[in-house]
Amino acid sequence: MRVLVVLSEPHVPRPLGERCQRLIGDGHDVALCYSSTVAATIDATLDAQRKITADLRRTLENSAETIPVFVVTGQSGDGIDDCARAWGATDIWP
Repeated sequence: MRVLVVLSEPHVPRPLGERCQRLIGDGHDVALCYSSTVAATIDATLDAQRKITADLRRTLENSAETIPVFVVTGQSGDGIDDCARAWGATDIWP
């Protein structure tokens, strides 16, 4: 299973990180997708990715590097569905 986890803020709560860790341990692929409500600059997008990855590192340590982190803004061709399709997600978790 390829699970795309949708975030509404650039933060990964510890329970969500632990859930991702269990999925990975069970052999599933996991990616995170932060859905920004504002049009983001490249700097803001990179900052959000860094914050999410830092949160993952606190829970998953080195395994955090294996989880793709996407940031979408909802602009044409840059939405959650587009991200899920491009990554090949079989399940989307809100």
